[in-house]
Amino acid sequence: MRFNFFRKRKKPLTSSGDLYESLVKFLTLQLSSPTDAESLINEAKDFLNLSEGKKQKEVVRIYLLFLQYCTKLDKVKKTSESSFAKKTIDRFPSLLDNKIARIPFKKEEEAKILLGAFFLNQILKPIREIAGARKGNIIDSYNNFIDQLWNEDYQAEIQISQFQLDGATVAYEDLVILSKLIHTDLSKRFGAPNIDNLYQRAYSRCESLLRDYRLFPQIIELMPVKILKQEHLKILGRGQIHKILIDQVSNLEDLNQKLVSEIEENKNLTDVLQYRTETLESILRNSLDCVIRINEKSEVTYWNQKSVEIFKYSEKEAIGKPLSDLIVPDMHKENHRRGMQRYLTTGKSKILNKTIEIEACDKEGKHFPVEISISEVREKGERSFISFLRDISQRKNYETTLIEAKNQAEETSRFKSRFFANMSHEIRTPLNAIIGFTNLLLDQDINEEQKEYLGLIQTSGKNLMTILNDVLEISKIEEGKLQLNPKAEDFKSTIREILSPYQAIAGEKDLSFEIEFEKNFPKTISVDYYRLSQVLVNLISNATKFTQKGGIRVYFQYSFNSSNEISIRTTVSDSGKGIDSENLNKIFESFQQEDGSIARQFGGTGLGLSISKEIASVMGGTLTAESPSTYFKDEGSDFIVEVNASIEIKRAAPLLEDKKPLKQSIELNALLVEDNPVNQKLLSTVLERMGLQISTANNGLEALEILNSKKFDIIFMDIQMPEMDGYTATEEIRKRQINTPIIAISANVYAEDIKKSLDSGMQAHVGKPFNTEELHTIITKLTSS
Repeated sequence: MRFNFFRKRKKPLTSSGDLYESLVKFLTLQLSSPTDAESLINEAKDFLNLSEGKKQKEVVRIYLLFLQYCTKLDKVKKTSESSFAKKTIDRFPSLLDNKIARIPFKKEEEAKILLGAFFLNQILKPIREIAGARKGNIIDSYNNFIDQLWNEDYQAEIQISQFQLDGATVAYEDLVILSKLIHTDLSKRFGAPNIDNLYQRAYSRCESLLRDYRLFPQIIELMPVKILKQEHLKILGRGQIHKILIDQVSNLEDLNQKLVSEIEENKNLTDVLQYRTETLESILRNSLDCVIRINEKSEVTYWNQKSVEIFKYSEKEAIGKPLSDLIVPDMHKENHRRGMQRYLTTGKSKILNKTIEIEACDKEGKHFPVEISISEVREKGERSFISFLRDISQRKNYETTLIEAKNQAEETSRFKSRFFANMSHEIRTPLNAIIGFTNLLLDQDINEEQKEYLGLIQTSGKNLMTILNDVLEISKIEEGKLQLNPKAEDFKSTIREILSPYQAIAGEKDLSFEIEFEKNFPKTISVDYYRLSQVLVNLISNATKFTQKGGIRVYFQYSFNSSNEISIRTTVSDSGKGIDSENLNKIFESFQQEDGSIARQFGGTGLGLSISKEIASVMGGTLTAESPSTYFKDEGSDFIVEVNASIEIKRAAPLLEDKKPLKQSIELNALLVEDNPVNQKLLSTVLERMGLQISTANNGLEALEILNSKKFDIIFMDIQMPEMDGYTATEEIRKRQINTPIIAISANVYAEDIKKSLDSGMQAHVGKPFNTEELHTIITKLTSS
């Protein structure tokens, strides 16, 4: 079926400010414990205070900071880079429009090319600005080629004498070659020191934005080797350093061979050889690794400065000594000897060209873990081995600290969950009695003054329940346990039914109340109506509370996202007191209201809007506020909530099932298992008024004893009880093949509590405080057959 009668609409544009604020909010929600990442949160806050232009450039840095933390340090969630990136770009596709921010979301080869183009552009741009670039000359060719790559034309063409690409797909290795040519060419034209400085500045620019990107070390390949410093080698992976070193050794060997045969014909090779040698020595001196070279006899032939620092042997002490006498602990010396002998005899090795962790020792006998990689080098027919070692004691200690922090965070999370669960149970149990007995008294013949007092008690109890539910909802959101359960319904009918009570409330205050839908609004929509109603009811309750005259308008719009996906935009407008501009963001913070007098005058916890914004975010949308209202002109405010939904082609299920009238009296024998005397009295009274005959048990053990001698039509089971809890008692009852319906009546109201009740063998779960009509309906349904 095609929906030709829907007119296509573009999704309303979101300002860049909203984008960055939403992105930071989204990234913060990915942290398992924001309090453990305080410095990261502060970085994000500083970012939001930047100008729009700087935000556009710096957004990639903020994203990479969160990526690094969530995938490397936050081991509670164990997020992979690919899933983190996919989740981010699915939520914020406009990041791909940002030239720099798009880089981490591209495929690896494309990302490397864009990274190289960005780096080279930082070098060519100043040259173009200062010296110009006449059309057709070599600088113009460089610029055009890099611009094409930056615009993702990977078939870009360039033709210069030393370097030609004509219609072939560009690879990163091409940029490595081109970078060396550009450095050589520009150094001749503008002086080597000036161009060296440009390369250093380009590196610094890339580092400031992209240093946390895993491909960032690739930039080092674009840098001329002679200008590499320790700060550059620091970021390289072990493999990259080894590649540079091995390449240099190979080049040196090749040049030596050429030098022997061509020394008379090409004296320039001497200068090249000297350059290569100096380059190699520079890298080895500045290396962060111990670089050790041994011959076939395992004797040390090279020992760099880092080896002196780590193992405490001077170069003079180490050269010529067997490696096993210097750094191999006694318990591993035999294995080292056997490994060398096996490789020299068979050519097979378990560790060659691999990175492994082993134990080493220094001159003072101190043992510590090292990471080692060994490569073979052949020179003049002789075999030798280059070892790269790194002391990883600090990393091991850090890993231990991370594991301890992870365990502590998990224990804190478990403690928090237990605390909220216990708090919920302890508060709901007496609250059940307060509201329940108040309802019983209100049904009796009492005078108006008593009725007024009881009404106030009932209202206070319900307000307390609202506060408790708000606190528990915040706890669920922080733990990431908020789940969506979308279902297909007739959207207009469902929404009107949800909001109908508030039309009556508005009428009591002489306020107008309008519900309007955009023309051709889709009929059957799949969305989580419960969560959507939470947001709408909160916004409309606030509008009713803060509006003394005029009215309230709820307006629904829609726009297509993709295929049958739509965005529902709801604007709740009121003609109330409005909100000061400096407080528009503050009102969405937890436990915050516009000012203290609001809580005194109108009540409330200040949690409602914070919860609503979080729910909207989970539903793939946003919640914002504007004041004054666009609809009511110069007064009031607008709250705009957008959520994602989908259009259902199949017909919606009926909103309400046809229900048979409930009998006023239910004649059943019932067993009530409840340890709290007050709640036992309350439930007995309520159930007896329904017509049930009640027997009581104070815990699960007593219930089992009673069931040995008597049968019942239905059982009401509390959960937390001494001697034997409700879950265990239910499981024992089912083991005895007793199929009597069991209803849990408990202060435990989390979704996992309800599931546990049903899994143990119960047929229903009613939370405290309970609703008498709901309880009557459930009893009738379970006992009607």
